[in-house]
Amino acid sequence: MGEGRTPSSSGLRRGRRAARLLLVPLLVMASGCIVEATWTPQEAEPVADALPDRYTVTDVACPEPGACVAVGRLGTLATTSEAVVLRQDGASWARVPLPLPLPDVRAVSCTGPDDCLVLGALDLRYHDGELTVLVPPPLDEVRAALDCVPGGGCLQVDSASSAWWDGTAWSAPVPLPAGMMPTDTQLSCATETSCLLVATEWGLEGWPTPGTVTSSTWDGTTW
Repeated sequence: MGEGRTPSSSGLRRGRRAARLLLVPLLVMASGCIVEATWTPQEAEPVADALPDRYTVTDVACPEPGACVAVGRLGTLATTSEAVVLRQDGASWARVPLPLPLPDVRAVSCTGPDDCLVLGALDLRYHDGELTVLVPPPLDEVRAALDCVPGGGCLQVDSASSAWWDGTAWSAPVPLPAGMMPTDTQLSCATETSCLLVATEWGLEGWPTPGTVTSSTWDGTTW
């Protein structure tokens, strides 16, 4: 039967697959790289207790270990949901009462373990265990991003300008650079005089115009 037998197509596929599986470790060894195949588990303390209700967390800030503030909503898409702010103290979470019902809270950033700003339909300030309505910044109603500096203040931006919170009041609005994209805005501040703002605009699939990414830096006075 067989000296002149032609290999079947399934046999050829099995042979090619085996060759590829053999080629990968050979290439790794040839490159001089050593690949670790295991992870080393590390314990993280404190361990937060599980929340018994249906929470959806949209953002969290942890200015110190074991002192985190999380924001989101309670409920499901099939039921009426409500905005929630949670505070972690050690190994448990507690819900912080809102000063009034709110449809949403989207982001949180902190200058310290007991001083945070919450971005939502109305801006809130978490201070010494309580939430109060914050004087709104001189920005558009739709505010895009927020970030705070530990031990310092907070910067907030909308689609066209920014304002700085010094712990007492907001600064006058400062225009963003011309051409800065207004969507999917991300903000990160290292110090009061060093922030990075990144925004994107999605391209249309199948169209000749690709997506665009723009960015700008804050020096404490201007972009």
